[in-house]
Amino acid sequence: TIIKIWDWRRHIIPNSRMLNKDFINYTITDKYIWEHVEFWVSYHADIEQVESIARQVAKDSKFCADYEEPRFWSMGMEKEGVKCWVTGWADSPVDAWSLKIDIRKGLIREFQKADIQPHLYWHNWDTDSGPLSH
Repeated sequence: TIIKIWDWRRHIIPNSRMLNKDFINYTITDKYIWEHVEFWVSYHADIEQVESIARQVAKDSKFCADYEEPRFWSMGMEKEGVKCWVTGWADSPVDAWSLKIDIRKGLIREFQKADIQPHLYWHNWDTDSGPLSH
């Protein structure tokens, strides 16, 4: 049996152990749903500012349950930029879906205001001279 945990790692448990041990499936009894949104930012971005914006955007969504503060993680460092996650809790599958949409829209809006670029190869188009990379 393969069990995927919160950080997407998988644990393989022999079926013989599954039959001989008691396991508690909290997804059956826990009414809250944990959701995450993955996004990228350029290495030029101020990661503290990115975290602050991401957590605030999640918190401001009317679909974010207030059981725990939204969290932020830098999940990887690739050649294109920094892979980030922002997470929050929702009360239902419908609210979880709406929370992810709110977070994505809010991140786009706030990153545009703060001029935070999505990755290293982002281009701005200058009408006189063509693309300018940041």
